[in-house]
Amino acid sequence: MNKEIMGEVADIRRKGVPFYSNIYSFQIETIREFKKSENALAVLVQDRDVKRVLFAACNLGELVDLIKDWPSGTGLDFLSKKDDESIFEDSLKAAGFNPYAIYLKAENNKISDTFPTLKSSKYEYDLCEACLSEIKESDADKIIEFLYEMFNPLTSHIEAKDEICSRIARGDIVAHKENGKFTTLLTFNPKPKKLYMEHMLNRGDSKYMHLLYYYVLKKEVEKGITSVDTWIREGNERAFNFVKRYGLVPNGLRNYVFCKE
Repeated sequence: MNKEIMGEVADIRRKGVPFYSNIYSFQIETIREFKKSENALAVLVQDRDVKRVLFAACNLGELVDLIKDWPSGTGLDFLSKKDDESIFEDSLKAAGFNPYAIYLKAENNKISDTFPTLKSSKYEYDLCEACLSEIKESDADKIIEFLYEMFNPLTSHIEAKDEICSRIARGDIVAHKENGKFTTLLTFNPKPKKLYMEHMLNRGDSKYMHLLYYYVLKKEVEKGITSVDTWIREGNERAFNFVKRYGLVPNGLRNYVFCKE
């Protein structure tokens, strides 16, 4: 089914421009519904707690007809480097999907060069290691609870317990605890040359977030990464100022998030 859908996407792409799509790769466990017209297709998928729309279209009017009857609370997001997607936004409103949030990608694609120049006196590696708390698979439920406290699953993919346990085993989650409770947590996704900083959670002293961030960056730079990126909600100046200390700045890519009323 997935290969068939990707073939359909390619067919629509060849029909003309403008072409709109949020199907970049296809790794969805549960397809709830699939609809297609001459110049558009839409897939309703279940992503853990949230239903999401995946689509491809070269005719927005046809896309509206395909998705307008889908359930309230359904999410839809769309990546673009344009700072004005009013035509696309108007079409989604006609289908009952209203703007919910905009996220900006912040990136440092020269982290291997810039990391050694960071003023690290406050965040020496030994101090960073000292602030780390041991994380066990038995902590998975508490981590998930913490994630739900701080993030909305409509805009942030919150993984299932088995996935969290796998990340704990790989070391892709670091945290600081006080009195046995999580106060600061960072989840990340390392690849051979690129690091994605996913969730930053802090309800304690900001120094611990810096210590965890510095610790992960240093470890991954030593492994050979050359780029680091993250998504930050538009208007969250505190978060932008935080990552700017590590050379991450908006690269022009935006994620427009919509929700069905």
